[in-house]
Amino acid sequence: MKFWKQILLTTFAFFSIGSLTLYTSCEKDQCAALQCQNGGNCVSGLCQCASGYEGTRCEIRSMDRYLGTYYGTTTDKNFGLLDTVVITPGNDLVTVNVSMRAFSPDMFPGTILQTESGYHIQVAPTYGNNYIKTVNIDLENNKLTLYKSIQYGAGIDTTAPYSFIGYK
Repeated sequence: MKFWKQILLTTFAFFSIGSLTLYTSCEKDQCAALQCQNGGNCVSGLCQCASGYEGTRCEIRSMDRYLGTYYGTTTDKNFGLLDTVVITPGNDLVTVNVSMRAFSPDMFPGTILQTESGYHIQVAPTYGNNYIKTVNIDLENNKLTLYKSIQYGAGIDTTAPYSFIGYK
């Protein structure tokens, strides 16, 4: 009887240690509890967000931080004027509309791109009769810097540069 008790006890101990080893050696899926939103994918326990989204679970629309009204000053070669620039959403997750209100009212559709120092709104040049209008817009935290220039052609080689610096 003692012999059977030892065999039973040894067999139980063997299976217990084996099961414990097997259970603790299994790798747990790091993405099992993480639900990435808005088309994001979980890789090694972190969400990789689709273009236009950010956050730990891709729950934040990237452009939202820059939408709104910026108050500041527009200057040209001669003087400065209090001005307002408004950024509104465009047709998709990375397109916005930028409107200058007071000085030389204008609207520019653009695409938000990430840079090393913040974000940049890329605006395509506008071609008109005897002119080319270019706009560069940089966004850093709550600061917006806009440079607008119009180059006139057909024998008139003048540039009319404007700049706006404003804060949300």
